[in-house]
Amino acid sequence: MPGAEEVLLGAIPLEDLDLIVDPVRQELTGAHGEEALFMLK
Repeated sequence: MPGAEEVLLGAIPLEDLDLIVDPVRQELTGAHGEEALFMLK
């Protein structure tokens, strides 16, 4: 958004990106741990 300093993403869009929100530890982690799913060249 123009002029916005921060952007807030919800848990559902993040989960669509294979990210998991941990509200207790306040962390954002990959749904597949350290496993690489694909590599961009």
